[in-house]
Amino acid sequence: MPLRNIDSPRSSPRLFQAALLLSNLLLLGLLGLAGGPACLGSPGTEVEICDLETPCDDGSYCKHLLKGIHHCDAGSWRPLLEDKPVHLRGCTSSEVERYAPAIVEGQDLLQLSASLTLDCPAYTALSHRLARRFAYNNQSCGLVTFLEPDLVHLYCDEENNPEFDLTGTLWHELGHVYVSRLRSPLEFEVPSFNDVIGCTRVESEVGVIYRFTHENPVSLYGRTNCAEAYAEAVALFVEDPCEVAEEAPLQYAWLLTAEDSPFRGRQGCQIDLSTQLAY
Repeated sequence: MPLRNIDSPRSSPRLFQAALLLSNLLLLGLLGLAGGPACLGSPGTEVEICDLETPCDDGSYCKHLLKGIHHCDAGSWRPLLEDKPVHLRGCTSSEVERYAPAIVEGQDLLQLSASLTLDCPAYTALSHRLARRFAYNNQSCGLVTFLEPDLVHLYCDEENNPEFDLTGTLWHELGHVYVSRLRSPLEFEVPSFNDVIGCTRVESEVGVIYRFTHENPVSLYGRTNCAEAYAEAVALFVEDPCEVAEEAPLQYAWLLTAEDSPFRGRQGCQIDLSTQLAY
């Protein structure tokens, strides 16, 4: 549940997940009554349906109902990811152009998933309204739930929510996707990562708070809890691993060496890790 660099109170995730499920069921019912799919929300150019046998212009995208998003490379249509389908539901062409390269860049986070569906604002207008009202006080724009761990909801857009880091939010949510497949859809924490940063849950007079005794999260939003600290770390690593190395060397070392890390063995910044812990 993402937003980069925001620290604010949160309502009950369970309440929002129930509201989201109810809204999606209601939305499907509305679509059924209408006799077919409808576009709800922001206007935009729809992505064309793929004819995989025809030549294409490099840099363009199309959608295949079964095989997912394709991109044009050297005049031919190719899957966005070679080993799994990626479906972008309700996304305009401009949203596909923004998110498709980000998915490729963050594909390490999908190595345990058989597929990915990205739910854009145009499709989830109803869920979007409920999310803003019930859960995050208009300070978040993405969600992964235990109900559908390979479905990422993104309910903000560049025009109406220019303050959000939209690609960073996507990578943040893909971090949650990875953990849900690594452990279970009901678990979004990685114990070995919690140990590295010293993340502990503490009951206080003002309610539950989280403390980080070894190293602070890479953003203010990461201070929300251990799971968000992890998701913020992996999102920043995709964006700029050198920044993680400079700001959070313990987390950087964990991301490159830990058995539970999606980036284990990946080339990082050219720095000396000999003084850091290996996991």
